Amino acid sequence: SWGGVSKMQSAQCGTCKHYRGDRKCDAFKRLIPKKVFLGHFDHKNPYPNDAGIRYDPVDNLPIWLREE
Repeated sequence: SWGGVSKMQSAQCGTCKHYRGDRKCDAFKRLIPKKVFLGHFDHKNPYPNDAGIRYDPVDNLPIWLREE
């Protein structure tokens, strides 16, 4: 349940090479935590139970979407 929270994913998840769609990625055994998925946490930093896997942009990411 989302508890009324918007289901819009973060740009970080949508541009990460570990993202598998449907709120799933290689970093988390189950669903991506809401805080990460909604962009309220920068997943370039460690997050509990992320298996040491962090945000890693896809190789063909347009320059205007890249984070510094």
